[in-house]
Parts: sequence; C-alpha cells; structure tokens
Amino acid sequence: MRILLLLLFFLSTFSFDARSQQEMAEKVRNKIDSIINLIKNEQEENKKVNLLLSIYDVSVDGYPELLFELYQKLYSIGQQKKDIILESSSWSAAGQAYRLAGNYIKALECHQKAITLAVKTGNKPLLQYAQNQMAHIYKDREENEKAITLYRAAGGMNDKNETTFKTYWVPMNMGVVYLNMGKLDSSLLFLLKAYELYPKVKEEATLIYLVSNLGSVSSKLNDTVKAMGYFSQAIAIAEKFQSPRFFNTTYVEVAEHFYRNQQFDSCVYYAKKSVDVVRNTSLSNLALKPARLLAEIYQSANADSAIKYWKVYTVANDSLNNTRANQQLMMMSFEEEQRLQDLAIEKINYRNKIKMNLILAGLGAALLITFILYRNNRQKKKANSFLEKTLSELKSTQ
Repeated sequence: MRILLLLLFFLSTFSFDARSQQEMAEKVRNKIDSIINLIKNEQEENKKVNLLLSIYDVSVDGYPELLFELYQKLYSIGQQKKDIILESSSWSAAGQAYRLAGNYIKALECHQKAITLAVKTGNKPLLQYAQNQMAHIYKDREENEKAITLYRAAGGMNDKNETTFKTYWVPMNMGVVYLNMGKLDSSLLFLLKAYELYPKVKEEATLIYLVSNLGSVSSKLNDTVKAMGYFSQAIAIAEKFQSPRFFNTTYVEVAEHFYRNQQFDSCVYYAKKSVDVVRNTSLSNLALKPARLLAEIYQSANADSAIKYWKVYTVANDSLNNTRANQQLMMMSFEEEQRLQDLAIEKINYRNKIKMNLILAGLGAALLITFILYRNNRQKKKANSFLEKTLSELKSTQ
C-alpha cells in the first residue's frame, strides 16, 4: 500500500517545463554572482576557499552552461588580481562543465591546470576540491581504481586548523564508485556515511545525487520500501531545482528500479520522462540508458515504439561512442604526454640536484685546499721564523 501511495505521489506531482527551468537557472546565476562579489572582497585565504566551495550548494551542477560562465568570471577576476586560488577554481569549474558535456579530454586538461595551481597555493582544501573534481572523470569512465585513488587523496588531508573540505563529498562519491563496481555493501556503507555527514539544515542540490544513489543501492539489495523513499526524496528536490540533468538522472534510476522488479508500465513511464526531459538539449546524450530500456521493453510488444527508441538509442550511442573513442585515444595520448613531462621534470630536477651537489663538493674541495694551503703557509712561516731565530742566536754566540 505504501509503495502504491508513493507511486501515485510520483505520478501526480512531478512536472518540468522550459520556463521554470529558465527562471530557476536565473536564480542560480544571481546567487553565484552574489557569492562572487563576496569573494572579490575577501582577503583571508580559507574564507575565500569556503566561499568558492559554497557555489556548489546552489545547484550550479544542474546547469552546465552556468559552469562555463563561472569559469569565465573566476578566471577574469583571478587574472586581474593575480590570485591563483581563483584561477585554480576557475579551471575546476571549466573541467566540470566539459565533463558534463561529455568532453573528457578537455575536462582532464582543465583539472590538470587546477591541480597544478592548487599545489602552488599550498591550500589543502583547494587541492582536495581539485582532486575530487578530477576523480569524477575516472568515475564516469568506470576507471574505478583511479577514481578511488583520487577520492581517497581528496579525503585524506583534513586539518583541524584549516578550512574543512566538504566532508560528505568523498564518501558520497566513493559510494557511487562501489555501486558501479557491484560492491553493494561497501557502497551502502559509504553512502550512509555521507548521508550522516550531510548538513541537514540545507536542502542542497547535491542531496539529489546522494539519495538517488541510496535508492539504487537499496533497490539492488531488494529493499523496495527504502528505495522508493529515497527516490521520492530525490525527485521532490529535482522538482524544486527544475534541472533537466537532475530530473533525467533520477528518472533513469527510478525506471531501472521498476525494470528490475518487472513493473514494466512504471518503468516505461519514467524512462519516457527521462528521454523527454533532455530532448533537444545539450544533454541529449543522457537519453542513452532510458532509450535502451524502452527499446527492450517494446521489442516484443510494440514494433513501432521499439524502432523509435532504438533510433534514439543509436543516435545517442553513436555520438557518445565516437566521441568517447576519440577521447580515449586523446586521453591516452595526453596521459602519456603528461607522464613524459613529469619524467622530464624529474630528470631535470635530478640533474640540477647533481649539479648542485657537484658545486657544493667543488666548494668544499676548494675550502679544504684553501685551508690546507693556509695551514701550510702558517707552518712555513713558523719554520722560517724558527730558522731566523736560530741563525740569530748562532750569530750572537759566535
């Protein structure tokens, strides 16, 4: 009965329209601008980093175009003020924007710049943030070990005397990686830890991501009641933010839950909503999963619908795979180039170290020779003085 009521709640309350999306995006843009104005006048480093991290509390991830705007604004101010904290954050924003657009090679390049600048600042929370954002690329590409390594690095540098990194981010993302790997117990452990750490006083946009994944892992663990509760919470927040991305990702997870439980009518309903919400947008590649679900369901029941959604799937799949294939080669090339650059830097540093050691050794040898010559000179003077004294005494005796 409870599940039926939740389903009726879903069907009756969720809506999305372009006008609401535009209005919400404008509200988010205004909030970002107000935070940036505070950042401009903030001199204290850790407070500035806190303000930068707070931008992600206003659902900027729901609107990829706003991330590009954020990059331009932060980079411009950073250049004017010669502030590498702002420059590092700007590259993280650009990397996230490219990642959401599916361009992983550009995203990786941006995150490399962000990390390099973050290291120069010596600010640990800023570096944690940059590493966390880069890890998303490997999570998306299911390069799970790399993702886990970066997430762990991002979560392992907390210092009580410095700005606190958003503590729920790392366990939340680790939970998703383990969910992708099929390690459900580990996934649930990390996601629940993130849920405990989440600031309950706010209904931030990132909570959608957390609770929808809690819904998925609960569904796979056959806990339907908890799964539906989490999905209900996720879509209620998505309704508030009116983001196509938030709606799409949540609808997909709900559709997969119903498919897993062979409730195909409900699966079709949410899969269609997931396709429709990103139709004719820059996020149309997100139609891939729900279109495949619909094509499989209709395959034996409705040939026309099956063909329709196979076409949607094929277009999204071809576009994504062609892009990914090229990006895979480019990324491999980039990573190899980066490895060679790092190796070259290590060689230069090693050579410089040898040169410095040789210089120090030369200086040491020169000092030693100078000391020996000085000592020999003194001994020679003493000997000469002794001889002169002896000769003088002999003359006096004679």
